[in-house]
Amino acid sequence: MKKKITKYVSSNAFKTNELSILIEEANNFNYNIEFSGGLKYSNNYLKLIRKLKNKKCFHNYFPIPKKSFALNLGSKNKEILDQSINHCKKAIKISNQENLKYFSFHTPFCVDPGHLRLSSGFPTCNIQDYNETIEIFKNSLFKLISYNKTFDNKIKLLIENNVCSKIHNTSSKIKKKLFTFTDSNDYVNLFSDNFFKNNVHILLDFAHFQVSSSVLKFDKIKHLNKISKYILGAHLSLAKNNIDNNQKIKSNSWFLKHLKKLKNLEYISLEVFNINTSEINQQVKLINKWT
Repeated sequence: MKKKITKYVSSNAFKTNELSILIEEANNFNYNIEFSGGLKYSNNYLKLIRKLKNKKCFHNYFPIPKKSFALNLGSKNKEILDQSINHCKKAIKISNQENLKYFSFHTPFCVDPGHLRLSSGFPTCNIQDYNETIEIFKNSLFKLISYNKTFDNKIKLLIENNVCSKIHNTSSKIKKKLFTFTDSNDYVNLFSDNFFKNNVHILLDFAHFQVSSSVLKFDKIKHLNKISKYILGAHLSLAKNNIDNNQKIKSNSWFLKHLKKLKNLEYISLEVFNINTSEINQQVKLINKWT
């Protein structure tokens, strides 16, 4: 029997950052929504998202915090780390209370970029030790998994791969020290521990994987095969010029033929940015042809 895959549209796909307008458009076209960053802060977001007729899930920077910060679950900075853990706990709590199924979040950086530099060049000073960053992240992950277990619903937690792109204008040697979980290696090491293997899954951003493989020179198909059994969710968009710029996917996009090979895939999110509803419909139809 063919496994049903839930299709979401990222909130970033819409041409509005107003939550109320986005939900109205989503209801008009019966979209499931993955709520993410890029939206304006709203103190009545819960009341608004409950108006969504279809399915929803939270990703990384949602619920939008009142004061912006760069989420980093591997930071040595106690204030940033505490902010990051508390933000994720809030998302886990609300997701469980609202009977949602998933919450996904990003793997850590080895430097704290500040929220204004997340899509531009990262600072290359005060770089943390790579292995220490991984250990801090594992401790954060342990706390989030343990917190999630206090709820009856127990949503599924997913961690998304980082991207190292051309905009990070430093040498390859330094780039490799800045970003964790760009290929399969960190995932393989993490899932060698049964606690993590049994309690967390992968959200694979295929554009991130494509760009990182080109910039850091690794075989994306070989590394994809190593972690395919752990992939529960997928972010789909196309990257151009070795930059994670969330372009529209095409009928010949490299990753489409690999989706059916992901035996544990449960959800897909269209993460193309800033397109109209006609374009969203076309993109969703294209994904449906391959899944």
